[in-house]
Amino acid sequence: MPRASNVFVVPAGAAHILPLVKAIKLIILLAVLGGVAWFLWTKFFPSPDRVIRKRVGELARVASFGPGEGELAKMANAAEVAGFFTKDVEILVDVPGYQRQSFTGREHLFQAATAVRMRLQGLSVEFLDVNVTVGPDRKSARLNLTGKANIPGEKDFMVQELEFHMVRDGRDWFIRRVATVRTLN
Repeated sequence: MPRASNVFVVPAGAAHILPLVKAIKLIILLAVLGGVAWFLWTKFFPSPDRVIRKRVGELARVASFGPGEGELAKMANAAEVAGFFTKDVEILVDVPGYQRQSFTGREHLFQAATAVRMRLQGLSVEFLDVNVTVGPDRKSARLNLTGKANIPGEKDFMVQELEFHMVRDGRDWFIRRVATVRTLN
């Protein structure tokens, strides 16, 4: 009885196609390996732009809160908000229709965040149209973005153009300065 063989039988006259088939297989294998390598590289070593955008999104999530937040949670979450900023942060916010806010330091920011959480029943914060310009040293960045805040029960939401200056400390990015951008009205 003939034994089964793993040998691929090439029809006569088709032997010249084998190198082409091998080359195509090699190209496909290299493309797949390249795609996996690119995915792993971007996953474990994301660009500063991507890290900053993610960080700003996390800040919006942490700054937002609902009516069911307890007293201790308000304090803890205000501290978490303050953790996104440098110790010497400078905040200059001038929203039309509201009193100008200006303070320096993470401790003052914590106190302001705590006061907001104590006075309001809730707050929804979003940062839209985030444009990131990373400095040539790759340790600083300037962001232009639109801040949108909605207070439950208020008929209108607040929208303000903002400029953030961020610095990198190790692997993390922190906000050093926040200022409103004066727009033409």
